[in-house]
Amino acid sequence: MNESKTKEISTELKKKVIISMDRIKTKTETVVRSAKRGHPKLVFNRSSKRTKRRRIAQLSKIDESASMALRCKMLSTEMCKANIDEVLSLFIETNMSKHQYILIRTFATSYKLLSMAKASSYPDKISVSESQAEVDLQSLVDHTASRIIRLQNDVLDSIGCDLDDNLVLIGKWGFDGSTGHSEYKQKFMNNDMNDTSLFVTSYVPLQLKMVGNDPKHQKIIWKNPRPSSTRYCRPIRFQFQKETSQLAVNEEKYFKDKIELLKPTICTISNNKIIVEHSLQLTMVDGKICNALSEISSSTYVKRNQQR
Repeated sequence: MNESKTKEISTELKKKVIISMDRIKTKTETVVRSAKRGHPKLVFNRSSKRTKRRRIAQLSKIDESASMALRCKMLSTEMCKANIDEVLSLFIETNMSKHQYILIRTFATSYKLLSMAKASSYPDKISVSESQAEVDLQSLVDHTASRIIRLQNDVLDSIGCDLDDNLVLIGKWGFDGSTGHSEYKQKFMNNDMNDTSLFVTSYVPLQLKMVGNDPKHQKIIWKNPRPSSTRYCRPIRFQFQKETSQLAVNEEKYFKDKIELLKPTICTISNNKIIVEHSLQLTMVDGKICNALSEISSSTYVKRNQQR
């Protein structure tokens, strides 16, 4: 009995060992086979743009010349022509770097042309010193008016605008100060100066309209879609100065004198000369600036109203 039982136990143990070994083999086989599962790889020409960029990035680690050849081939077959102003707007709106633009570029516009268009979007006569940076107001409004006129060329052609029509570019301007900025270890030539405070004067175009003697013939050529956004805000002057009442008064007088000396802008569209006059209103101010300019504090204003 003992011998027969031992034989039976040994045979059972052998079966269990064989079964466990088979299970181990099947697990390893499934692991190996699972690596080959999934969709088969497509050829490069039939792959998506994202897949192509990923494969080119992988290939660039091995052979840079081959990756450049594939990238040029992909761009030459998939590029589409686009307006340089639209591409520049997309580039600025998305805050792309040069490297990012070159990697995802799908337009027939090189970065060199894009940088030239970006440089042409800046006004002339920009002066920079240790304590401030300023653009000439006449140059800024001329540049703004010419850019708007060029973008609204189709609208002007449809309404038949010419030299006899009076166009007015209405805008707002103002100034404000901010404090608490980071102070860097960069020495100024004037030891009393620091960069913890900033005083900024800026200008925002609101609308370009055609003005005539008859109010019925007044037409809006262009209107700012986001008048309170920084997207259309154009800084006139930066200063490393703390906001004070005297600084606000001096800033108002400085730019009001410049506004009175502004000349109309003459633009040429389709061999037609268009004259654009400028109207700037001081509306971008807060309560503190209003009190400084009016020389009346808010508490005094409330007391006067209560006495009435």
